[in-house]
Amino acid sequence: MLLLYMQGVRFLTDYLNGDVYFKIHSPWHNLQRAKAQFQLVRKLEEARETLYNIILKTWQNEHK
Repeated sequence: MLLLYMQGVRFLTDYLNGDVYFKIHSPWHNLQRAKAQFQLVRKLEEARETLYNIILKTWQNEHK
């Protein structure tokens, strides 16, 4: 989640700096990318317990 958040910040920063780092296809492209990253982080935070349980169950099955 941290990496997704950091990427969102990078897209937003590039948008605010005039889109000088990431290639864009429209004037709002990096802003749209940032919003998408932040939305993904929010959804993963909402599903944190479910994701944790999946990871734990998988790890336990592989270490029996």
